[in-house]
Amino acid sequence: MGAIDFGILLDGAVILVENAYRHLSEDRPPPSEVPATVARAAKEVVLRMRERAAYVSREQFATRGAKGVRAQSIRGRMALGGLHVPAGARWLADFRAELLRFPAGRHDDQVDAIGLVGQLLDKMVPPARPKSPPRLPRDRWEGPEPGGSNWKTV
Repeated sequence: MGAIDFGILLDGAVILVENAYRHLSEDRPPPSEVPATVARAAKEVVLRMRERAAYVSREQFATRGAKGVRAQSIRGRMALGGLHVPAGARWLADFRAELLRFPAGRHDDQVDAIGLVGQLLDKMVPPARPKSPPRLPRDRWEGPEPGGSNWKTV
């Protein structure tokens, strides 16, 4: 419960599970009393949150489609240069290889995870089309003269 005491923002589910685990490991209730012990632990967390005015919000997020469909959202961002990874990371070669082998590769857990990140980013920050560069005229002639004709159209 120290995370709430010090004002550190954590997911409420993590705090609740940790407090329930602490109660279950310290009290060692018989199986018939486990639900009541977990409920007591949850009540403690809620009371402490109200006391500290440290509320958390949690929302259910349902994934959509198969893995290939889920990966499309991050694929678009990657194509626009929107995925930044540390250049010297030890895991980068394996990550890149898995991305390039998808969907034919044996492993696709990292693709699935990064696809979920893409879906969450789409929900938080909708993707925007890149601004097209201003159209420059091919030459100085912009169109017909006010009179309706021009030396290029005659």
